[in-house]
Amino acid sequence: ESSRTSQPTSRRGYMQKKGGGTSTFGSTSWQRRYFVCQDGLLSYYMKEGDAGQKSPLKDAIYRLSSCELVDNSKVPHAFSLIPQTKQGGPKTLKLRCDSAEEYAAWTDTLLASNVVSTGLQFS
Repeated sequence: ESSRTSQPTSRRGYMQKKGGGTSTFGSTSWQRRYFVCQDGLLSYYMKEGDAGQKSPLKDAIYRLSSCELVDNSKVPHAFSLIPQTKQGGPKTLKLRCDSAEEYAAWTDTLLASNVVSTGLQFS
């Protein structure tokens, strides 16, 4: 009885993305972004209203079949999306969800979209 076999391959919603900048305390900041996963591609925007109206932030589009999904056990509800080729995307995305439920929903959708998984921890 696996509910993961018929998961949807599209999802929209907010996650936090670890940014390249630093805070005043020297740690990298987390930024809330609106993500769209559709047709095997993942992109992100500043806010929900930008999706479909503007280009993705930094024109970043991730081809999920060329990416690896890795659990981040040090940060709750977090994972990394690592492009395996240039076609996969511009750079590693470090993402964090607001809850275990959101984490499960996003990772299920990404897995259903043919992303390669390594070390995901499901409860």
